[in-house]
Amino acid sequence: MGHPGLLDLLGDVTTAMVRPEGELSIQQFGVLGRLTAEAMAARLCRDLGLTAGTTAFGNIEHLQWNGNFSKWIKSYLHCPRILGNESVHLAERDRRIPKTLAAGDLIMILSNMAWVLDFYRLSRTQRMRGSP
Repeated sequence: MGHPGLLDLLGDVTTAMVRPEGELSIQQFGVLGRLTAEAMAARLCRDLGLTAGTTAFGNIEHLQWNGNFSKWIKSYLHCPRILGNESVHLAERDRRIPKTLAAGDLIMILSNMAWVLDFYRLSRTQRMRGSP
């Protein structure tokens, strides 16, 4: 696992998964992931002099069209956005499988959040140095 801090992150995930009812839930982490992706996409747009839109989806796509970032970064931003949407939108849940996020989704949410935050640090450092 080449990502610094990933083992610590996975330890935190394990702790979160065994919390008693009434404490932070997987769905709450989903919302946090979505908010992180939304804020990061809007911030990246502003940092690049792009006009940030009103939706996370639009901002993430706008970053990709701009050509400044590798294509996989879009996935890192969209994944927590999508899982966060699943956390808050209850429509049609009874007809879907699975009905709610599960422990494996928590790992995805937190892992993507870690990559997004690390990516922002890297992109900011490169922009400050004048690197493409």
